[in-house]
Amino acid sequence: MKNYSILIALIVLPSQCLSGPAPLTFADGGHHTIDYTVNTLVKIDQFSPGMGTIVDLVEGGLVIAWVDAYEDSRFNMSGGQIGGSLNAWDDSELTIVGGEIGVGVYARDSSRLDISGGLLDSQVQIFDNVEAAISGGVISGFVKAWHDSRLTISGGTITEYIAAVEGGLITLVGSNFAVDGKPVAYGDFAGEFGTTGFITGTLASDDALDIEFRLIGVGGDITFVPEPATVLLLGLGGLSLLRRRSFIRLRP
Repeated sequence: MKNYSILIALIVLPSQCLSGPAPLTFADGGHHTIDYTVNTLVKIDQFSPGMGTIVDLVEGGLVIAWVDAYEDSRFNMSGGQIGGSLNAWDDSELTIVGGEIGVGVYARDSSRLDISGGLLDSQVQIFDNVEAAISGGVISGFVKAWHDSRLTISGGTITEYIAAVEGGLITLVGSNFAVDGKPVAYGDFAGEFGTTGFITGTLASDDALDIEFRLIGVGGDITFVPEPATVLLLGLGGLSLLRRRSFIRLRP
């Protein structure tokens, strides 16, 4: 990936091992724009509950390390570059509509993640009650939903595989879905066909889907919404219903 080949070995080290400039910290409840180069990591609202600080990374902005969003902060990326990872903690929210991320995107706790564009050069992983959606962009790696997290995929390109792990639920929105060549209907679960295989179909965005799936541990699964119009009737209540149905099937 351009601009990052020298930095990657440094970026993936834990922050306590990084000797260099202090983090750039935002924790004032304001609305900030990064359209310049940041030669360190960025932290938003760490140990600062209730602030609701908003940070936008736009075209021309470059964070050479990683970005951490905490508490109820918001991080919006419409352009620019992050050399390391983008991380959400607590009740924070990440929105990615453009730009380039070098290592990966990770959402934990009860945070929210929305990806509709951009280039992610590694992976996306969500953990522990996260609500996430992917409707566009290119992920040059894998996607995993862990530990009661919920991910809806309606568009975009994922180059490696998707995995539901230990209670995670992935919902695919589109049409003409099949598992290992066998057509599936609304409400079907990939787990009924085995714990590994290939899913084909057309996502709601008209992006083609032809990808390996993996179900790992207990309770994780992948389900399908074949007609794009159906998603308008679901909302969070419908996704919760699908989640409950997955546990009914997998844990009689």
